[in-house]
Amino acid sequence: MFKKSTTTGIFRKTWIFKGSFFLSIAIPLILLMTSLEFFSYREEYFHHFQQQYHLTEVTGRSQRELDLVSKDLIDYLRHGERALMEKHFNEREITHMEDVFQLYRKGRILRNVLLIISVGILFAAYLGKNLRILLKKTSRGFLLIWLIMALFALWVVLDFNRAFVYFHELFFTNDLWILDPKTDWMIRLLPENFFSGIVLRVGISFLIEFILIHILFSILGKEKRNEFSKND
Repeated sequence: MFKKSTTTGIFRKTWIFKGSFFLSIAIPLILLMTSLEFFSYREEYFHHFQQQYHLTEVTGRSQRELDLVSKDLIDYLRHGERALMEKHFNEREITHMEDVFQLYRKGRILRNVLLIISVGILFAAYLGKNLRILLKKTSRGFLLIWLIMALFALWVVLDFNRAFVYFHELFFTNDLWILDPKTDWMIRLLPENFFSGIVLRVGISFLIEFILIHILFSILGKEKRNEFSKND
């Protein structure tokens, strides 16, 4: 009887550790990818950026044309219909956007898988009456994620250009992302500061969401008197 109880306790602690470790990584990724997708689809941001940086003059296109291209870019990121790109860009630009679409598609799949597994872990913990301790352990795991994010954010702020280049070198297997302003008007439409603006918005949104999630997990993970005292 004692041996069985000990084995069950070890299994429970192992399960909680693995579950909290997974959640501490999965939840920030879910929030980050959701924020990125949200701000990538904001036509208002495209329009505001184009007016702020006078892209009608830079590109030689009217604001109406730019708004149409922006809408088609967003629709393409959602659905991947090549015809949307063929109306506006050359073959090199289109091929690069196909790579971009694949990143978004895989990101959505990964986000959804992580979300399903996370909900499953939380539900299983609830049924097993382990939810409180799981949330507490996960909130502690978030502290390491905060440290990693702080170091990454510092790098991006100090050298966004290098971070931007490294991102492309990491996620793309070709050099199609290196465009020539003389022949590829996409780079005039979407210059580097366009992406730094999105990164800033994604970062602020993610920061607020993650803080709220961390606070929620910390509050819900608080022990009642003597509860789970043997598990800490």
